[in-house]
Amino acid sequence: MESILNFYRKSPYTVILIVAIFLRVLASIFSQGYLMHDDHFLIIESGGSWADGRDAMGWLPGTEVSWEEPQGHSLLFPGLNMLWIMFIKLLGIQDPKLIMIFVRLFTSIFSILTVVYGIKLARKITDEKKSILIGWVLAILWILPFLGVRSLVEVVSIPFLILAIYQIKLNELQEKGLWAFIWAGIFLGIAFSVRYQTALFTFGVGLVLVFQKKWIESLLLTVGFAIPVLLSQGLIDFLIWGRPFAEMKAYIDYNATHSDSYVLAAWWSYPLLLMLAGLSFINLGWFIGFFKVFKKYLIISLPVFIFLAFHTYFPNRQERFILPVVPLFMMLGIIGWETIVSERSKSWLIKLNKTGIWMFFILNLSVGLFLDFSYSKMTRVEGAYYLYQKNETGKFSILIENTGGGKVPQYPKFYSQNWNTFEFYLGGPNDFEKFRTWWQMKHPGVKYIMFFNKKNLDVRLDTIRKYYPNIEEDTIIRAEGIDKILHELNPRNNNHDLFIYKVSDYHSIEEE
Repeated sequence: MESILNFYRKSPYTVILIVAIFLRVLASIFSQGYLMHDDHFLIIESGGSWADGRDAMGWLPGTEVSWEEPQGHSLLFPGLNMLWIMFIKLLGIQDPKLIMIFVRLFTSIFSILTVVYGIKLARKITDEKKSILIGWVLAILWILPFLGVRSLVEVVSIPFLILAIYQIKLNELQEKGLWAFIWAGIFLGIAFSVRYQTALFTFGVGLVLVFQKKWIESLLLTVGFAIPVLLSQGLIDFLIWGRPFAEMKAYIDYNATHSDSYVLAAWWSYPLLLMLAGLSFINLGWFIGFFKVFKKYLIISLPVFIFLAFHTYFPNRQERFILPVVPLFMMLGIIGWETIVSERSKSWLIKLNKTGIWMFFILNLSVGLFLDFSYSKMTRVEGAYYLYQKNETGKFSILIENTGGGKVPQYPKFYSQNWNTFEFYLGGPNDFEKFRTWWQMKHPGVKYIMFFNKKNLDVRLDTIRKYYPNIEEDTIIRAEGIDKILHELNPRNNNHDLFIYKVSDYHSIEEE
């Protein structure tokens, strides 16, 4: 034990990095499934289908399910995942669960870069004690290892924002010339190409440079920003759609008309999240600390503030939207609060601060490790994977039924590795009206029916048997772990048991 402590005293940042990597590798291996629609369907389902020469989401023109119009999604990160999945399959790995371990490991690189360059930036702007604490926070903050292996563009964009600020700080410290602003612009351009909304942060950086009358630096930043944006948003969209920035325009148009189309959090949800994100009362101090050093670190604080202010004002408020700036907010918060504690030199405040930090360590490591072993959306994933295990590669239809209550879960085709299936979703009376019309049309025969939710299952089975009288129970997949806990806490969490039935006379139905 003494040797470990001695090693930590000599190389604290090495220990922090080892812990950060360890937590993220654990999550990559054991934290299966997906968190929400965006981290699977917008990245894995799209990129995974492209890797197999298909287009599951219909984002590309001329494919069998194409929308024939841009859908407002940057194609950069799904495209990178496509290339990575193609490489994995070239190595002979075909099992979708095993592929996803490597995909999560790939995504974890961005989260590890957040820790590495977060520490590097901290060491440029504050003292060693605060830098070490910042390093620990970035390494173990409960949301970062868990979300760091999910394909969430909000999290993937984080290290590029930190890298941009780091380059600017190198110039301020005269450790790098004007080229630093080219590089800063490039990193901001990459962040934008991953997550369009980071343009607000870039605007804030440019605004500070203009306030400081750094005209050449502002110009170089703009040039650097344009390089990845022109390549990833201009050239790629031109090659696909025949016009540059087609996806970006569709994104802006959609958000301008659909800002009220989602469940909206209250305006105070973001400040509350920033106060509670660390699971310790010390977070309140860090929240205060951000404003304590606001003026001193304007190149960081103003872009972060503009980003947060816009998202607070904009009607579509979802907690994950502010993730790109959370590490930088907490970085300044720690610096500011630790400064307040040292300036006051009150014994009770110093003791309270230490208690809060210990509380942060204990709770974040505990919750973080729990999440590292959590399997989210298990029944949905296992339902599709069940068909993969049965080697179901043909062209057939699947009914996804959840008239027992709640939304009908979208079927994650990637885990079945069969892009030939057609899914019909039954969630209410209106869906049955459409189903009756569809049932009479020519279509791939229904081979499987997936019932989510056991509520009134017998009645629902009787309804389906009017159309498919010869169905047999094939398997049952029970919700477990975090899915079950979340559903018990709030039934609105749509994590139900899954009952899979097979149509025994499938071939005769297909011939009708």
